[in-house]
Amino acid sequence: MPVANRPECAAALETSFTLSDKLHGAVLGVHIRAHRDEQTEMPDDAMLPDSGGWTLDDADVETISVEASGLFASKAQAHGYEVHKRACKGETKKAYWHERVGTPQYVMPVLGPASDMLVVSRPQRRESKKAEAFMLQAILRSHRPVLVLPKDNHCPKLDHVAIGWNCSPEAARALHACLPVLKSAQNVTFITAGNSRDLGPSFNEMKNYLLMHGIDAERHHQGGPDSTDALLKAYDNVGADTLLTGAYSQSRWRERLFGGTTETLLRDTNIPVLMLHS
Repeated sequence: MPVANRPECAAALETSFTLSDKLHGAVLGVHIRAHRDEQTEMPDDAMLPDSGGWTLDDADVETISVEASGLFASKAQAHGYEVHKRACKGETKKAYWHERVGTPQYVMPVLGPASDMLVVSRPQRRESKKAEAFMLQAILRSHRPVLVLPKDNHCPKLDHVAIGWNCSPEAARALHACLPVLKSAQNVTFITAGNSRDLGPSFNEMKNYLLMHGIDAERHHQGGPDSTDALLKAYDNVGADTLLTGAYSQSRWRERLFGGTTETLLRDTNIPVLMLHS
């Protein structure tokens, strides 16, 4: 997960270490530091937020880096993890600390594919451009599942995972990438809404697939004219603690202009969402 010495990062680290214990994993903390003495802009893309520039002097860069490293080390120690800079074998619980110079645009495509899951915080305010940039770049460029935490950063238990299922390749890829999460969950519920027009496996076929992995899943179908509203209503009705879904199956330009499920989940709800953009 991206780390800076901020309250939302401290809360997100608690989530990362708690989930690592649950999934028997390791935690990689990454501090993305600004270029010294130079203006580093976000990509020239009207649909991505402008970070406002990362101009810092040497003293600021070093102080921010030390504070981020200290936060990560303290959280790791509190959870019984050893901190390393390079991957290593052993039975002890391990955490890894990296620092990269640049912006999320350039770092996420490098570190994302070398991870199983990314954990990011939702921006606390709509004008939090840097926080939004980290969240969106993680989703759009990491090619891995991204757990987007609620604004209060409470840790989702991942005990009851609801899967937004529309038979699409995007939903299938998200499910496959998150099999370890589904195996550790106590309950898994497929949510279907309306009549899917995508050519793909039905709920029954996916239920059988998960059974072969030792996962017993249920289905909840929600009617209604709007599939996004039906998905959110069903999520509340089944009592899930996390929603698993594909991300931006339409063009992000189209979703920003005309609306879409991913934009609604990120901007108009405050539920834990585990999503994969493929």
